[in-house]
Amino acid sequence: MGLERYITTVLNSPKKVSREKVIEVCDFLEGSFPDCSLFQVGKFMLTAAIGDKGPKAVLTFNADTFLETYIDLFARRQHYLSPPPHGHPPYYYVAINDSGGGSGGKIPIYHCHGSVAPLEKVGTRPRDRRDRLVFLEQEYLALASGHSAWAQTVFLYHAQTTRMAFCGLSMSDTNIRRWMSAVEVDTKAYHAAMGNTSRENAEHIWIRPQPADTLSQEIILVSMSHLGIRPAWINGWSELEQSLQNLAAVR
Repeated sequence: MGLERYITTVLNSPKKVSREKVIEVCDFLEGSFPDCSLFQVGKFMLTAAIGDKGPKAVLTFNADTFLETYIDLFARRQHYLSPPPHGHPPYYYVAINDSGGGSGGKIPIYHCHGSVAPLEKVGTRPRDRRDRLVFLEQEYLALASGHSAWAQTVFLYHAQTTRMAFCGLSMSDTNIRRWMSAVEVDTKAYHAAMGNTSRENAEHIWIRPQPADTLSQEIILVSMSHLGIRPAWINGWSELEQSLQNLAAVR
C-alpha cells in the first residue's frame, strides 16, 4: 500500500499535501473505520459551519488531533469532488492548545488536556502541547487546584455562557464533573434570584445510546441532573450525526 509511506505527513499537514493524497487517505480512513463516530462529528461540524450554524466552540479532552485533521481532509476532498475551479476550500476551524493561541475568526477547537500531533515539530516550531497532557492523578489534581488554569477558565466560560452538548465520553472525568457542579450551583442561584424556582430542564445535554432497561435510564438521569446535564437518548452511535444536525437545525 503506497499511502503507508506518507500517511503520517498527510495527518500532520492535511492542508499542504496534494489533492490525490488527501482523497486517498480520507477514503482509506472512512473505509477502514466505517463505524467511527468521530467521522459523524466531523461531517456535522463542517456542514454546520458552511451553513453558518456551527458551534461557538468545540472542547475536547482527547490528546489526539484527529478531529481537526479529519475535518480538513473531508473539506478538501469534498471540494475536489465538486465542480471546478479548485483551489483550497474555506477552513472553518482552528485548534487551540493554550492561552497564547488565537482563533483568527475561526471556530476554536480547544484541547483542554493538551494534545499530541503525529509529528511533534515542523522545523523548530512545536505542533502540539504534549507538555500539557493530563492522564495521571497528580496531573488532574494540579489542574483542579489551579484556580486560573487555562483549561478550567475555557471550560467554565463556555459552560456558563452557552448550551453544551457532550458526546463520546463517559462523564466520569473528575474535572468535568467538578466544573459542571459549580456551574449548576451558580445557575440555580441565578434562577432563584429571578423567581424561577421550577426549572424543569437542565441547560446542557449528554448524547448517548439509550440503555435497554428503565432502571439504568433513571440512574443516569439522577446522576446527571445535579450537574445541570440531562441525557439525550439515541438508538445507537449511527444516529449521532443526525442528532447533532437536529440540535443545530442543520438540514
